[in-house]
Amino acid sequence: MKGKSILIIGGAGFLGKSILSLIDQDNTKVYYADLNPIKGLEDFFIELDVLNEDSFTNIKFDIIINLTGQVTKPSNLCFQLNSYGIKNIISFVKQQNAKLIHISTVSVYGSSDSVIKEKSDINPETFYGSIKAMAEFLIQSALKPDQYNIIRISNLYGEKQPKGMLAYLIRSINNNEKIHFNNDGTMLRHFLHVNDAAALITKIINNFKPGVYNFPGVDSYTIKELIRLFEDITKKKLLVEYKKSKSWENLLVINSTKITETFDVKRKHILKDWLTTQLIKQ
Repeated sequence: MKGKSILIIGGAGFLGKSILSLIDQDNTKVYYADLNPIKGLEDFFIELDVLNEDSFTNIKFDIIINLTGQVTKPSNLCFQLNSYGIKNIISFVKQQNAKLIHISTVSVYGSSDSVIKEKSDINPETFYGSIKAMAEFLIQSALKPDQYNIIRISNLYGEKQPKGMLAYLIRSINNNEKIHFNNDGTMLRHFLHVNDAAALITKIINNFKPGVYNFPGVDSYTIKELIRLFEDITKKKLLVEYKKSKSWENLLVINSTKITETFDVKRKHILKDWLTTQLIKQ
């Protein structure tokens, strides 16, 4: 989007860094806000506390990308970011007559044996899914339909990932530690490479088309299937402990036709190939 100004809220995080690396800085004015600046990108950093409405004063942008409100500890912060923080972002977007790209999660759907489409009912089963659904509701209630994109993504993965299931497994394998799960291993998860997610967002920046979109990864595994994949790659038996508790948030099929056709999306990364390169490095 040549000539437009962009603010990435939460831009120093895992997804934010990937987006910043892909945006053409010569044709756009891009800044990011977070707790701390990224080394080497200090000139593009803006101090902004989304929980403080006054911190939005004296800044102006055409497109706001909201990456805040992901899983955080303490959980109360996650709640605040998806309620008070979202309200402040909405107020800023309305005042600026800007566009909002909001990153949500497929967790808002809960579990289903049916094919999940954007118009499917949401039925979150976890605290995280519930507050992300609340954030979506606030956005859809307050902004005009042509002002926002809500992108429901799945589990992100990629190099230098600080947390998440894959990071936990790789770290446990490297340290020869026992792997623990708080369910019976039948939990199904969809995986999306962070660079594929970032590439999509840059497409939306350049060709903004409002709406709600599903964007899961091309790969889906139950936990037990994922463990077998790790064992196949590493050629060793992993020590894993499961609980008897049944799994939650199982979405068998998530339809992403709407987003792939609207933005001509092509996901380039396959989880098995990426894991193979990562585990060979160790």
